[in-house]
Amino acid sequence: MPAMHEIGAAEAARRIRSGALSPSNLLAACLRRIDAVESAVGAWARLDRDAAARVAVQRDIEAREGLADVSHLLALLAARLEERESAYASCFRALLQIAGAEPHQAVADLRAQVAAEPRDDSLEALDKIWEEEAVDFLQAEQQDRCSGLPSAPGKAREESAVPLHWVDFQHEGLAAAPAKEVGNV
Repeated sequence: MPAMHEIGAAEAARRIRSGALSPSNLLAACLRRIDAVESAVGAWARLDRDAAARVAVQRDIEAREGLADVSHLLALLAARLEERESAYASCFRALLQIAGAEPHQAVADLRAQVAAEPRDDSLEALDKIWEEEAVDFLQAEQQDRCSGLPSAPGKAREESAVPLHWVDFQHEGLAAAPAKEVGNV
């Protein structure tokens, strides 16, 4: 396996996207290489290690936050894979750990729920378990929660006049002519 400084930017980006390499680890390797050869090469007029570290850490934080957002799904998948004695459960426990969750506790909290689920490994059953509820903004029960909807499904909202105010950008403030209400624009 080539040294970190020999892999090139495209390969480093691919490894970061795949999760095989963190931005912080890449930065640390690059800084070690700079320390090793800079006295002979003299390529750096100024190297802001602190700014580079802040950017690298920020990327790590963003990745962890993204995983934390779906940690409930990661835990459920890990619990279901454990129930089926799949080795892939360890991958999801590792993702939970990266997300900042305690993997064993997160999975343990769901074991009873997963054990109570009927075992059906058919594709249709898996689709049904993970199917999301369709959103229909015209259903009657949703109209009470969304005041911007028409009074009945399929009925257009009543027209109402919306006042327009013209602004003259060549002169500060409103245009010299007074604003007029314009209907059916």
